[in-house]
Amino acid sequence: MAYLLLYIPFLVAFTLSGSPILSYFTAWLGSLWIIYITLSGKVRPLPDDLSFTEQFFRPIILTQIIFAGYMAVSSIFYFLQSIGYYYFEYNVWTKASWEHISLIAKGQSYYVLAHAALAHGILMFMKYNQKSTFNIKTVSLSALMLKFTVVFTVMTFVLQYIPGMAQVQIKFANLSFVASVIALAYALPEKNNKSMLFALVLFLLNMYKAFISGWKEEILVPLIILGALVFPIYRKTALILFPTVILLFFIYIPSYNSIVRKNTWFGDTSADAAAEIAIAQIQRGEVDLMTNNWAFLTGRISELSMFIKYIKHTPEVQGFYGFQIIDQAVMSLIPRVFYPEKPITEKLIMERVYRAGVADRASIVSAKPPPVVDAYLSGGALAIFIIFLLLGSFASWISVQAENLFGGYLMGSGLVYTGLFQILWRGNSFEFMLNAVFWSVILMYVLFWAGRQLGIIQLSNKI
Repeated sequence: MAYLLLYIPFLVAFTLSGSPILSYFTAWLGSLWIIYITLSGKVRPLPDDLSFTEQFFRPIILTQIIFAGYMAVSSIFYFLQSIGYYYFEYNVWTKASWEHISLIAKGQSYYVLAHAALAHGILMFMKYNQKSTFNIKTVSLSALMLKFTVVFTVMTFVLQYIPGMAQVQIKFANLSFVASVIALAYALPEKNNKSMLFALVLFLLNMYKAFISGWKEEILVPLIILGALVFPIYRKTALILFPTVILLFFIYIPSYNSIVRKNTWFGDTSADAAAEIAIAQIQRGEVDLMTNNWAFLTGRISELSMFIKYIKHTPEVQGFYGFQIIDQAVMSLIPRVFYPEKPITEKLIMERVYRAGVADRASIVSAKPPPVVDAYLSGGALAIFIIFLLLGSFASWISVQAENLFGGYLMGSGLVYTGLFQILWRGNSFEFMLNAVFWSVILMYVLFWAGRQLGIIQLSNKI
């Protein structure tokens, strides 16, 4: 019965739909309520094999917080803009129509329903063993992670020359990066100077690549991972540095990334030169940080503005898709060599984007719908509940499996789950999400088999 506590915000927000502002805040605060009651153990006690700060990478903490933060909590800025605010200034003439605000409230209620179902699924399958079936014995964790970093980096380099292996290449690149961050975090308390220096160089190289990529996630994700790893070891330092770094990120990165993208994605400038141009323009004060940041907070960090377009279009103009999107996702798993006539996945996804008027067919943008949108399009509130319950259940189950196969929390949830299943943090359209998850599961078991063959992974009772 405790699980019903998760759904109170949705039920209340739905009941208050006639008062959209009140309904929105009920749903928005509801996500904070869900995070509180799940992390405090009021619905189900958290695993007691580790302290709270030592299990950040498990789905109930990091996956839930990032997913809910990006999907539901970040919409507050778009909502405030819609009711007439620009930062803390109110202008009644910029207020959106009552119908528009009602759609925003409706979208937010679906967000909190998805969040509740996701947390419900995670909690149900949160059954971690006190002792893993397998174990990895090592004298220096940082040295081991550096070895993994080198191996995964070599695999990433080799796979780029093998046709059809782009998906696997990306996974090895993610594993390499996560391993390097873990190596850096654990080299500090071990006082292993060689490992520390090597890990720091790898981390800085990866951060440099992230800064010239033009993607904000490429910069933010490693900072989150490093913060989660360092916090249990150096709490006071992390409490000071991490919020400061995140604040600086939100002040400067939106403008910085915008300039980098403009010069590299839509111009002929190299990534290195574009980064230098962006830094120079910001230093000279040629960039309106306040305007750019507000545009980022209201239009880029949240996808609610797109979600309400789908809500308005479906089912009023077009009926729900039923199992069509799921069927397309399953079809995307079939290798093209076995299905030469397989439709291009990107075109299938974008078709529902165009139909709902989210993007114009003549535009060059790729506005793939997130999972909450695809769930809604499949069958409204009921589909959202079922799909996110399954998604949360899978996230928790695969984390448990990873810890059991790879010797516990740090290798299992820290390296393997975080490196292979990062897509569960934010999600993607069903087609891309299922494809990524499917090959991540395959690769996880391949890595386990390789570890067993090489003697790296051993049965616990043999160690």
